[in-house]
Amino acid sequence: MGPTTRWQVRRGGATVTAAAVALTLTGCAFGTDKIGPDETDEARLAALESAMPVDGDVDLELRDLRGSSVAYVAERPSARVELPWDDLTDEQVDLDDPLADDPPPIFDAGVALRDRLVDAGVTLVTVTCEVDARQGHVTAVKLAGTLPVDVFTAAVSAGVVERGGGVTLHAPFHTEPTDPWELEPLTGETCLDSTAPPASTTTTGPDLGPDPFGSIPGS
Repeated sequence: MGPTTRWQVRRGGATVTAAAVALTLTGCAFGTDKIGPDETDEARLAALESAMPVDGDVDLELRDLRGSSVAYVAERPSARVELPWDDLTDEQVDLDDPLADDPPPIFDAGVALRDRLVDAGVTLVTVTCEVDARQGHVTAVKLAGTLPVDVFTAAVSAGVVERGGGVTLHAPFHTEPTDPWELEPLTGETCLDSTAPPASTTTTGPDLGPDPFGSIPGS
């Protein structure tokens, strides 16, 4: 794999990060015909910052995006806020060791984060509660959805894990439709609607994979 170059620029109190990746595959340059962002992507990056549904320091990023069967790299705008434990739950949690609680408050923090996103206008499409059978409690809550932003639809990925939580918004690249996600709203109850955490891993909605909005499908 070729060299990766990263740089950061301070803009309006937020951090803008861009990455350029040169990838060599089976002797051929893959991604050398990179499609760079234009004014539309810059505007969408700013719109994501304004539309962030939770408070916190916003990291803005232009992401490298490699199609699965085409030899180019594009950059999709995204914005992320990291949420520490004291921003996730009103419960009394030992902030030096939040996992000292038995069980740790990951489920309750996931419920609270879900409510904040929905109140801010996010339409959920997938909710997952991951349970470690050996530990016997929820070890992660993962959420995915969409949010109308300006003249496009942002994809939302969020969640709570042992180290804390976070929310990421993704904007379509300027060559994509304004709503490329093709996601249907959730109907019915999810694992977070129960009064008690589930006993096993439960997903409501499609399985979107570990990085559902990180790539443009190849043609």
